[in-house]
Amino acid sequence: MLAQKRRLVLHSAACRCSICVLISTLAETNRAPFDLPEAEAELVAGYNVEYSAMAFALFFLGEYANMVLMSAMTVILFLGGWLPPFDIATFTWVPGIVWFCAQGVGIFFVFLGCGRPSRVIAMTS
Repeated sequence: MLAQKRRLVLHSAACRCSICVLISTLAETNRAPFDLPEAEAELVAGYNVEYSAMAFALFFLGEYANMVLMSAMTVILFLGGWLPPFDIATFTWVPGIVWFCAQGVGIFFVFLGCGRPSRVIAMTS
């Protein structure tokens, strides 16, 4: 009974930590609602105009590389890394790299889609 209570406390703490990491990752990768470098006033005078062609492409690629790194860290810290989510025989047959990549892609798309509704509302008004 005591072990179950400890496990419940640890799971609730891990859920709170994962939410905190998700919010801080959104801020670190400049995703909405923390996308202050992409303010409307700076679109004509910000970094979008200062860099041209390949320099801007490398800058943009660096931002997405940061998102991939943050997704991998989130998978390792909170989703078990390369381990399957359940200890079922069919899940254990799948190689660990497949689990890691699938979870990483899922977290990456969460980071991509977290700010979309606010942008759609802002564009329609």
